Amino acid sequence: MIGWLTSIRDITKTDGAAWRCARSAGLPLISIPIRTAALVSFQCPLRAVRLLKLAAGSSIREHRDPSLGYEDGQVRFHVPITSNPDVDFFLDAHRVEMKAGECWYLDLSLPHWVENHGSTDRVHLVIDCDVNEWLRKIILAEDSLVRPAIEDCVSSPEELERFRRAVLGDLRLQRRLRQTADMESFVRLVVTVSRKLGYRFTAADVEDALRASHLTWIGRWID
Repeated sequence: MIGWLTSIRDITKTDGAAWRCARSAGLPLISIPIRTAALVSFQCPLRAVRLLKLAAGSSIREHRDPSLGYEDGQVRFHVPITSNPDVDFFLDAHRVEMKAGECWYLDLSLPHWVENHGSTDRVHLVIDCDVNEWLRKIILAEDSLVRPAIEDCVSSPEELERFRRAVLGDLRLQRRLRQTADMESFVRLVVTVSRKLGYRFTAADVEDALRASHLTWIGRWID
């Protein structure tokens, strides 16, 4: 979460009721004063600003937005206006809980998906910005916004096999590793989760195992 936009918290809390009243009265969302009030905080070129709603019971499948990343020179901020605890948003196989009044920079070039299991709509103010020097300093100053590098270690297919067997006997681990269908994200997830449990192998070990498994599956169908 971006700490420098704390003023947005008060703005969104105040205007959350105004948004609900305007919606029930049939007023256009663009009339909500939160947009102008919140945008004053952004000292960078804005490409697009809109309010996006995810209705109760709705979902968005896992996908990537290839051009929305710090390295690409364009980033997206999410400012939740209304939400509920039953919204599941996963970015690169990790759950991100965004509360009303917070401002989040998300690297949406990574795979992400969202499901609203709650009984109320989720509404976010979504802001696309060009990266300039002002924004670059803010993002680099926030350690949590920089994608952490995975520490190198020695290749060990045997260690990977040990982890695989552990996963087969642990339903919690199985559920955790099912949070993404994206191959690159899955490899990162396997390495990250396994290292927290004390296993040491490389991303290349995981990729090789997946490739071998896929070739075996193809061979069974051909034979």
